[in-house]
Amino acid sequence: MGDSSLGGGPLTGIFGSGITHEKYLEFLQFHINKWLPFIILNAGASVFLVGSFFVACGTKAHKTEKFWLLFSVLLIVILYFLSELNIIDKVHDYYLMPFLIPFTIMVTSGIKLFYNFSDLTRYLSIIFLLSLPLLAYDEVQKYWTLFSDGDIYKYHKELRNAVPKDAICVILNDDSGCVYSYQIDKQGFIYNNDNIPAAYFEDMIKNRNATYLYCNSRKVDERPEIKIFFESEVVKYGAIHVYKLKKL
Repeated sequence: MGDSSLGGGPLTGIFGSGITHEKYLEFLQFHINKWLPFIILNAGASVFLVGSFFVACGTKAHKTEKFWLLFSVLLIVILYFLSELNIIDKVHDYYLMPFLIPFTIMVTSGIKLFYNFSDLTRYLSIIFLLSLPLLAYDEVQKYWTLFSDGDIYKYHKELRNAVPKDAICVILNDDSGCVYSYQIDKQGFIYNNDNIPAAYFEDMIKNRNATYLYCNSRKVDERPEIKIFFESEVVKYGAIHVYKLKKL
């Protein structure tokens, strides 16, 4: 999660926060160097985006109505991004979704401009086009392998079938940003540390219809005040124990 000390909310953005000049520049540098060129786009597409702008300025393309319409949309998105940067922080990448439409149009337009500009740019366009899926795969693999060594991945099929598909589950500890629940195809309540209070279990069972627990921490499922909510152990795969919870 972002730093709550930065204050403000989506409606006020930087105008309602106490974000420092240094922190703002840190966030901006992170997104310019990482998220925008490598996650929202990739290195190959970024070449088309930047290169097409210079090509457009060197031709009559920048004098067309379509160019200025697209430029206006992009400018609005950039202003939105700059005003919400304290909320976006380095983790809330979903705030960058508005960039996808203008960037997609600009990249595809850039491919056409780049391809037709000269023989050299035509050959470069082909090379960069061929690189797009390879670069995308390489970037995705970096993130996938961050969490791919645990038992949740090794036994995801067995864990997925251990309880009914529509069961509401408690899942811990998940430090992957909620990837675990997708692996086992279950909905419910996800925690990323051992500090879950026993009262939470009572509330989730009694008021929120939780019926199963997936747990990879003995610091949790061996606590006496937690074990009283277990009806039985269903399965165990590696460090992950699955328990059926008592009805309260």
